[in-house]
Amino acid sequence: MLRTAEDAMIELAMLAAERKLGGRIRVRKEPHTARHRAFEPDALVEVTAEGRTHHFVVEAKATVRIGTLALANAQLQRNIEHGFPGYHPLLIAPYVTRALADHCRKLRLPFLDMAGNAYLEAPGLFIYTTGEPRADTVRAHAHRATTAAGVRVVFALLCRPQLVQANYRELALAAGAALGTVGGVLDDLQARGFLRRSKRAPHLRNTRQLVDDWITHYAATLRPKLHPRRFQCEPALLLAADFKQLHAYWGGEVAGQQLTGYLRPERFLIYLAGPLHPLLAQGRMRLADEGNTEILDAFWPGALIVNADRPKQRIVPPLLAYADLMITGEGRNLETAKLIYDKFLAPVLDA
Repeated sequence: MLRTAEDAMIELAMLAAERKLGGRIRVRKEPHTARHRAFEPDALVEVTAEGRTHHFVVEAKATVRIGTLALANAQLQRNIEHGFPGYHPLLIAPYVTRALADHCRKLRLPFLDMAGNAYLEAPGLFIYTTGEPRADTVRAHAHRATTAAGVRVVFALLCRPQLVQANYRELALAAGAALGTVGGVLDDLQARGFLRRSKRAPHLRNTRQLVDDWITHYAATLRPKLHPRRFQCEPALLLAADFKQLHAYWGGEVAGQQLTGYLRPERFLIYLAGPLHPLLAQGRMRLADEGNTEILDAFWPGALIVNADRPKQRIVPPLLAYADLMITGEGRNLETAKLIYDKFLAPVLDA
């Protein structure tokens, strides 16, 4: 089996933990087979301390920021719920700063990093050590598929999986990315086990994990480049606006409500492909740091949008609505996100 950057990161973090904590703990990988095809974790890890063994489900993240910790925690909890009852979550990353460590502790999200920083918590186990400097060997494992341009390409592939069989020019056009980006992204996906180039036809693999991976890197690398702006709006006016005329799309909670009928929106997220001021005027919006409305630039070509049945209340592709809700980490949004995945994504990606 191909050794991935995630595998190396996990092993180095485990070694660093044992080296830093000396005889206090023993950390090793637990052999496992997939207990649920859609919920196979990056690894299972055993931590033995004071004669007691604790079992952890691992999510390895090459890029970690405060804004993505809630998402990583939600992904781990989902894995535990669907296949590993009795296990505890464990985030593994190249390096965790003091600020990230404090936030992990608030979330009760255990972690290890490659420098020896650690937070481990389970019944009868508590370890919290931070402040280890970033070692020379600690590198951010940047993959071509996780750059901002790569995230656009993977988004197109997940929205329309048949594009994996298209030529590079067609895929670049569908993704709104440079032609030179495509080959490196596909090579990266293959190296990390998300793409199989068979003699018959290439196809995506491990799509549930790829979706999780895409959301993490969308939140960390592409979303901050979409010029996020926050406003306070008049909800009734904004909800009645003609989004086709405004060249705008609902994301987040409104998209979740329209796709599932399950959620009552409290906050509003809009992806805008047109000028800003007409939208602000229709919703009587004013700048507000804690406002109820966030506006981001739309980042995808129109070919990925199909909302013919909603000519005025246009919404983003289901994958992006799912991502928006997952990124919040809030329970009511996570429930709606699950409905979106089961109804719109699973039939396409898990087929």
